[in-house]
Amino acid sequence: MSTGEAARHLGVGAQAVRRWCEAGKVAGAVQLPSGRWRLPWSAVVEILGSDPREELAHPGAGAR
Repeated sequence: MSTGEAARHLGVGAQAVRRWCEAGKVAGAVQLPSGRWRLPWSAVVEILGSDPREELAHPGAGAR
């Protein structure tokens, strides 16, 4: 995914995500020849600490 997409999921700016990529802090991030970065969903999940798609797949799970 793009840095902008990752930023929206993480609640930060795209520039912050680019800095993390440049610093090597995002596992699996790849810089394209154009200079843009692509991040795997797994890296975003790792940063978030959980996969929000799993929570959406099981609405109400754990609710009492």
